[in-house]
Amino acid sequence: MLFFLLPGLVNLAAFYSLVLHMYISLAGWSGIGTDGFPDALYMHYALMTYPFFISFFPFDSLWAALDSLLSNQAAEAMAG
Repeated sequence: MLFFLLPGLVNLAAFYSLVLHMYISLAGWSGIGTDGFPDALYMHYALMTYPFFISFFPFDSLWAALDSLLSNQAAEAMAG
C-alpha cells in the first residue's frame, strides 16, 4: 500500500523544493509565469512539472483498476 503513496510523496517533495528555490532565487514571490526566472530555477521548474503529470496518470489508472477489482470481489462475496 505504501507503494501507492510514493508518487504523491515524491511530487510533494519536488513541489516544496521548487517553492523554496523560487523564494530564495527571486528574493520573494514573483508574478504569474516564468518570465525572469534564472536558468537554474527554470530547469528546476521543468524537471518538477513534467514528472508530476507523467507519474499521476499510470498510478491513477492502476488505482481505479484495483478499486474495481476489489469492489467486484466484495460484491460477489456478499451475494454468495
